[in-house]
Amino acid sequence: MVVVTAAGNYGSDGIIAPADAFDVITCGAVDEFDEITWFSSWGPTADGRIKPEVCARGLDTYCALPPEYGEGYGGVSGTSLSTPLIGGASALILQAHPDWTPQQVREALMMTASDPENPDNQYGWGIIDVMAAIDYNFLETETYWQILDLPQGYERQISTNGQNRVITAGLDMGDMQFHIYFSDDTGDTWFDIPIPNTGFVTAEDILLTDDNNLYIPDFAYGVFHSPDFGATWTGMGEFTPEGCAAFNIHSTGVMFAGLSYSGIGFIHRSEDQGESWTAIPLPDYSSNYAVEHIHFNSQGHVYLGTINGVYRSTDVGLTWEKVNSGLGGVKVATMTIDADDDLYIQTTYPGLYDGYYRSQDGGDTWQALDFYDHIGWTMEFLSIGGSFYAIGSDYGVTFSDDDGETWAQINTGIDNDESYYQLYDLHLGGNGYLYLTGTYGYRTNEQVTEPCNEGFLEIGGDCYSEEDINVLQQFIDNSSETINMSMDENGNGVIEPLELGYIQQWNSDGRLVELDCGYPLFCGLSGEIPEDIGNMEFLESVRIYVNYLSGPIPESIGNLTNLSVLDLNNNWLSGTIPESICDIQPNLDVLSLDFNQLCPPYPECVEGNVGYQDTSQCVSTWHVSTSGSDSNNGSAESPFATIQHGIDVSSDGDSVLVSSGTYLENIDYNSKNIAVIGEDRES
Repeated sequence: MVVVTAAGNYGSDGIIAPADAFDVITCGAVDEFDEITWFSSWGPTADGRIKPEVCARGLDTYCALPPEYGEGYGGVSGTSLSTPLIGGASALILQAHPDWTPQQVREALMMTASDPENPDNQYGWGIIDVMAAIDYNFLETETYWQILDLPQGYERQISTNGQNRVITAGLDMGDMQFHIYFSDDTGDTWFDIPIPNTGFVTAEDILLTDDNNLYIPDFAYGVFHSPDFGATWTGMGEFTPEGCAAFNIHSTGVMFAGLSYSGIGFIHRSEDQGESWTAIPLPDYSSNYAVEHIHFNSQGHVYLGTINGVYRSTDVGLTWEKVNSGLGGVKVATMTIDADDDLYIQTTYPGLYDGYYRSQDGGDTWQALDFYDHIGWTMEFLSIGGSFYAIGSDYGVTFSDDDGETWAQINTGIDNDESYYQLYDLHLGGNGYLYLTGTYGYRTNEQVTEPCNEGFLEIGGDCYSEEDINVLQQFIDNSSETINMSMDENGNGVIEPLELGYIQQWNSDGRLVELDCGYPLFCGLSGEIPEDIGNMEFLESVRIYVNYLSGPIPESIGNLTNLSVLDLNNNWLSGTIPESICDIQPNLDVLSLDFNQLCPPYPECVEGNVGYQDTSQCVSTWHVSTSGSDSNNGSAESPFATIQHGIDVSSDGDSVLVSSGTYLENIDYNSKNIAVIGEDRES
């Protein structure tokens, strides 16, 4: 039902209820010259929304007179006279378009009124044009919404992790109970998982980590933590000592919590997974509200949104500075940081709305943005790939792709029963889709951004490093004759890079951290280890034992500074061990190279860890000089003496390093590989 209501007859004293309600069409009054009347009530609403929506004739409007005005017809003034004109216009629109929703009727009247580009708090969007409204074409956008298979809810938070995992928590309208739902297929199917068994839980936010730890900050009870998808939960005050208004985890693992009571004027910080918390004071904090927003940029800097403005830390929360230069109101209502590290906030004064600001220098300075007249007050604001998305007030979801110069509503697909003022959370998933919650849950039908950054490949909805995938493919290509086809999970007769190994572990940034081709699933890898393995800089564990690898260990192995496990035993590796292995040896907890064909001399850093090696295929390097030892083939420190004995290099491929001097005996180097060093020599 379309609801049309009068703005009231109080002029600049403001509008009256129910004219300040969401989703209604609030009507102002103009005279015969299209000038706003002196009595037509002005906006905004108490929470900063533009009112009225539209205007019509309301001064000396010719109508049937009420009894107190006499009998017959005459001119009467008031917004109660402009309202039936706009109500009649709404009826005509519905007669022409019986399938239009109340929101669509409202949008058509507003966007075809006399000044839709510059709405204000006297005229709203202007004077109605009913024929233009009937002919109005709704903007078809590339991104539109589909309803997720979730029960109707209220104040439901939503978040994602990786490419496919989505989690949401909030109140179900059916049983009026708190529920948590999880999806591992981008939101196509959902599972109801157990909730904390403590009082009436509410969620200030919800966070699911890469290792499947689940965190729910509750303003009254604190952070609830589950390591096993809800099978067990920490109790009230167990993970954090009290209620929590904001919670987030830094990439270093440091946790931050805005505690509800003792946290006023502080940010609490934990380096031991919540076992203990340290209160770090925030300078010049003068309020009785806790920290409400915690965000990180790509450099690891931490930003807090508070009632006292924005705080910044460049040392993972050990020290803080207030960065409010250029702000009007300083109470931060919304905060977001985009991929370019630009910060966007929405602020208020005490009891009054202020506006939107952007910082492009890490918070040093702030630029006021003229967004309010277009989108009003918002619950969430996101900057994605040069475009803006916002939810809140009367407009549903609004969108701009020209830095906020113009805005459009993108509400196609949102359920007709949805009240825009109940839209609650807006979140960009790692898969490139936007997720939205209100009475219902939604996901865009199309991606609003490319899910994978440059240098990464999208495979099955996830992003993987192109370099890492290429190295896995090289392993596969080198092993075409020996590879274990039982790894062919999709049955297409080809081993794909993501199928290789008993264990593959990737981090949330799409980099390979673990590759296990050992027991119980031996991969059957053969050929040489790719030289490009040195580009897999996030590798922590490589286990390729009991395979058929041959050739040398590449010099690039020394680039893998995060490696703690290197197990290459029981292969056919040959040649010398590169000295670069000493660059990573101090970090290695496991080094296993035995039962290969690696040749001496071995780098000193691993000499005691090479185990048994079949050296029968190794070639020798003969170190000769005019004096030295009288046995073996000598070494650089103790070369073989040639004063009394000639040398017959026994194997093709042997090298003879000859120091300068005069030799009394011959060296038989016919068809041999000799490196001659020095001057003044004869044989």
